[in-house]
Amino acid sequence: MGRLRRAAVLAAGGALAGYGATRWLRAKRDGGEQGDFFAGAGIPQTVDIGTTEIELPILYHRTDCSFGVFSADLDATRAELPSDRLHPVTVPGGRAAIAVVSYNYIETGVGPYGEIGVAALCTIDREAPPVLPAMLEARYPGFGAFVLHLPVTTRIAREAGRVVWGYPKFVADMAFDFRPEVHRVELREDGQDVLSLDVERRGRVIQDRKPIVTYSENDGALIRTELPVRSTYHAGIGRSYGRLELGDHPVAKELRALDLSTESIATKSYVDHAAILPAGQIIGDTDRPYGGFEGSTAKTGRHTIRYAGGPEYVVTEASVPDSGRESLTAE
Repeated sequence: MGRLRRAAVLAAGGALAGYGATRWLRAKRDGGEQGDFFAGAGIPQTVDIGTTEIELPILYHRTDCSFGVFSADLDATRAELPSDRLHPVTVPGGRAAIAVVSYNYIETGVGPYGEIGVAALCTIDREAPPVLPAMLEARYPGFGAFVLHLPVTTRIAREAGRVVWGYPKFVADMAFDFRPEVHRVELREDGQDVLSLDVERRGRVIQDRKPIVTYSENDGALIRTELPVRSTYHAGIGRSYGRLELGDHPVAKELRALDLSTESIATKSYVDHAAILPAGQIIGDTDRPYGGFEGSTAKTGRHTIRYAGGPEYVVTEASVPDSGRESLTAE
């Protein structure tokens, strides 16, 4: 994407995001916690992402979600970040905090799809004391997550993420298995295992209205995106709540080179999750590029869901790599 086109998309989206954020805060103030969460999303704006057109902000009405925080080598994690303004959040032992999150998007403005995020928790412009930013999240000044990898199961989600935000997305296969005691997801790409994530469904129940903040690199620009979120989750602290297993895929090898732990520091197993994704805002230039894993041009990855040991539901089958403009109409 050209720098001028990217700037135009982000400028328009930034204005929309500002308007939407104001509307959202007013709706929350006037309607309270029972008010319509999506009422303040703002006026939809059509954006051409090359393969199709989408509307921003993207609304995520219903999502199955699990979240784990793991530790990694601090220096190796710092070397992955594209800006010297970003500082990894540390945990006891002087290691960096890495979040691995699975999303089974059921109802969204771009159709159902799966997504798994791997992100380095960080602060901007100043280093922070250990642990505290990860505990306070968006309440801590400058806290966010730089997205290292963001595989998805549809090309529309891939292209939207790369064009608008610079998110390092690639199309992959995901198998979600939701049981009463644990949420599990398995990620594969091109016949190779990338990772599997297990998060226990236990712990203190918390209602959360804090936004999520992401950082990303898009054509030399550092992008900050703030997503309003409404959620309820089980919070788990300790190694017994989450487990990560890495495969033999190039992304898995990259994560293994970070010395990523396989046992969690903390987890969230969501009871409900809704979010609003606006365009991000440029907050400066990066010091070096970050493209992430490209993957193929396949239209879809295999996306399956199983609930409580029941039958497997196939959302999309894997397709062969192709090219061209596609429709957003559900098949």
